Amino acid sequence: MGINEVVDRMTNEMNKFKEDLVKEVEGIPDNPKIHRLSACCFTILSSDLKDSWSPMYYDSLKQSDFIIELVRKADSFDSIKKIVDEIVSKGTYRVHDGSDTYTARFNEDVRDYLNGLL
Repeated sequence: MGINEVVDRMTNEMNKFKEDLVKEVEGIPDNPKIHRLSACCFTILSSDLKDSWSPMYYDSLKQSDFIIELVRKADSFDSIKKIVDEIVSKGTYRVHDGSDTYTARFNEDVRDYLNGLL
């Protein structure tokens, strides 16, 4: 088997792995503590607020979309593993987007779901 064939096979395996992982991440359930009014709006009891007031922290579906975007942009198995490991272990993921850098935080339900995939 030539180098080109090996690279093509590995590329296909990587793409299949990404899409399989995307399907799993799409299965993250909505946060049971929120009452969704629309795709972009929800309410939550103030007693259910933790130390974060960021709407994304409570929106498991937005977090799922964010993780899917990270997985699709990843260029290696190792980078995907690092993304998932960081989210599960730290509850955060440091994003470097051009000149902008920020930290995304993930709720416990999403972290637990991802941990179940490891």
